This record gives sequence, C-alpha cells and structure tokens, in this order.
Amino acid sequence: MHILFVCTGNISRSPMAEILAPHIFNEPSLEFSSAGTHGLHDYAISWKAERLLQRNHISQMTVDAFRSRRLTAAIAAAVA
Repeated sequence: MHILFVCTGNISRSPMAEILAPHIFNEPSLEFSSAGTHGLHDYAISWKAERLLQRNHISQMTVDAFRSRRLTAAIAAAVA
C-alpha cells in the first residue's frame, strides 16, 4: 500500500510525515511519499522541520535527500 501525505508547500509537514512514517509503521509493505498542493519544486526540507527530525534521531542523509514536489494528477493517480 502507498500512502501519500499532502500539505501546502511540501517543505515541512508532509515531508516530516513521509520521513517519520517508516519509523512508526514498521511494515515493509507500506510505502510513503509526499507532495504539496502549492508545492515548491525541488526545495530542501525547511530548517525547522530538519531540526525536529534531528531531535527524533533521523539521519542527516535522509533529510538531505528529500526534495519537494507539487501534487499532480499523475502523483495522485499513482497512489489511488
């Protein structure tokens, strides 16, 4: 099953959910991604979200690998 987290800009809330979800739901059959309704294209996660993830012991490499994206019909259809 694929779960898509959606917020406005895809630089704070939905990326944090995407990154934290695999640590919370330890289930290999689940896939997680995120996008924003007004998503900024190819931005890094916000510094505030980065700090919160660091406090939760998420690796810097995981945080640095994230790039934002705008929600499209194709993205939504891929998880339907």
